[in-house]
Amino acid sequence: MARGSRDDSSTRRVILESAVSLIDEVGSDGLRVSDVARRASVGVPTIYYYFTSRDALVTEAQEVQAERIIIGRRDVTRRWRAALEADDERAFYEALRDYHQATMDPSSTERMWSLVAGLVNSRTNEGARRRLAEVNDAALAEREAILREAQARGWLRADVDPRAWIALTAATVVGQVLLEGSTGYDIDGATWHALMWRLIGVRTWAD
Repeated sequence: MARGSRDDSSTRRVILESAVSLIDEVGSDGLRVSDVARRASVGVPTIYYYFTSRDALVTEAQEVQAERIIIGRRDVTRRWRAALEADDERAFYEALRDYHQATMDPSSTERMWSLVAGLVNSRTNEGARRRLAEVNDAALAEREAILREAQARGWLRADVDPRAWIALTAATVVGQVLLEGSTGYDIDGATWHALMWRLIGVRTWAD
């Protein structure tokens, strides 16, 4: 077995999952191999048998995090779909509002950093890049289909391109990381939602 390569070893999966959970808790900079070994109930040499270095472990854990963040955000689109199935325009609006606000919520910043790190790491790993692209494309296509259905019902402006809206909201992920800690430019979720709703909404709702 090649060192540092992907395989189906249960030990390797436990190590990787331990690294992912620790990064969630302490961030990638705070990850120590000894802590991963302790959580995975293995020795430090075992970790280096499956991963060539700490950096290799962190890189792969961040790629896993990125995939899960993308998949996890599909919970939002399930709320959109549920509102469509119930023919409840107000519920659809509320789901969009919560999505906009969560995107700019300071509590999500660490997840966004993990997503960006995973995307950066995947640029030099063709397999990881392909997996992330497939997961992301599936999530975005689902979102676009729901938005187009809502648009057909007159819930969103007819002159709005759902793909452009998706691209704009996706760009806020990088934007949130870029603006973290800035003075005056890190807008809150409510402000972001108000702006986005003016761009795509057909009616005014009282929150």
